[in-house]
Amino acid sequence: MSRNSRTESRSLRIAVASSGLGHVARGVEAWADDLASALHRMGQNVTLYQGGGRGTSEWRVVLPCGKRTDANVQRWVRYLRGLGGWRYGAGSAYEAEQTTFAFHLWLRVRDDFDILHVQDPWIAYWLGLLHKARISKPRVILAAGTGESLESLRRYPVLQLLAPCYAADYERYKRPSQMVFTIPNFVDTTHFCEGDQRLARKIWNLPQDALIVLCAAAMNSRYKRVDYLIREFAEFSTNASRPLLLVIAGAREAETDEILSLGHQLLPGHVRFFENVPRSNMPSLYQAADVFSLPALNEVFGIVILEALASGLPVACSKTPVLEWIVGKAGCVANISQPGGLSAQLHCITRPNPENRFSQAARPQVLERFSEAAVIPKVLTMYDEVTRWSA
Repeated sequence: MSRNSRTESRSLRIAVASSGLGHVARGVEAWADDLASALHRMGQNVTLYQGGGRGTSEWRVVLPCGKRTDANVQRWVRYLRGLGGWRYGAGSAYEAEQTTFAFHLWLRVRDDFDILHVQDPWIAYWLGLLHKARISKPRVILAAGTGESLESLRRYPVLQLLAPCYAADYERYKRPSQMVFTIPNFVDTTHFCEGDQRLARKIWNLPQDALIVLCAAAMNSRYKRVDYLIREFAEFSTNASRPLLLVIAGAREAETDEILSLGHQLLPGHVRFFENVPRSNMPSLYQAADVFSLPALNEVFGIVILEALASGLPVACSKTPVLEWIVGKAGCVANISQPGGLSAQLHCITRPNPENRFSQAARPQVLERFSEAAVIPKVLTMYDEVTRWSA
């Protein structure tokens, strides 16, 4: 990026927003926090708007919204769904949260901001309509990170796709007037990094002599398939020549008690669960592990995989175009839809080899493609192009 481009982007006033940040732990919220923090460290004029928690500094602002976990919101959504609520941002509790958040966000950004960057699709939709109506100044960029259908993405004037495979798939849907960029998510490689494994295991009270497989995911079976991971690890541990331990860290959900019971039944003494671990505490947990595994069949991106790779961990996950691109030579991607698929991956990754090639490839893969240094300049160039285009 040229010096003039850097100067121009520094003068922009940028808003990053997430209605779930502060009360929900997902990749969308992690992305918003990471992006705003990186921009702030670089001296950009950025404000982060979030729907929960506390505003810990003047550039972090908490806005009110009807939270998706609130019983009253869920009750209203059930009523509005029968009235076509999906048409106007009330088809689910998450949509209602975004819609109520969007109103308060508009009051804050309508006059003074140049860019609004979000991954929440209904926030992008509402603020985009207000911009089109000339009652909201900032141009809105949707980073497509929530699995929206390709056809639905046509309604957003400025779109950020997170991987080349998505850009290829979207090409036939793109409108001539639409601006489309391909820029991935990223990770702070100074925060998530390799460290002292013995010290990390001491911090988390984990055995020093075990081979530890870590999973960081919401504790559910519907999407993250943590129950499948437990069964596959039980198969993997059959006739093991060294102590093994499965560590699962994630948010508690409705299915969590069943998953805990299954883990203790199939892996007595060989599984540990850590519920609702703050993200700020996760770096040392990655450092305590030997392998990272994510059993979900489909991930829009998978920021936890970036965190694991940055920590030097090889990865076992599903074979999809985006995950193949992210993991590269730092792990095994394979069909894990059937029994035996993930246990075979774990055998592949943990098989002794003189080069330790998977671990050695992990961090360089992130530094080259998914670090702040690799990604943020592309984001700033995007901001410059969008504001010039809208002038």
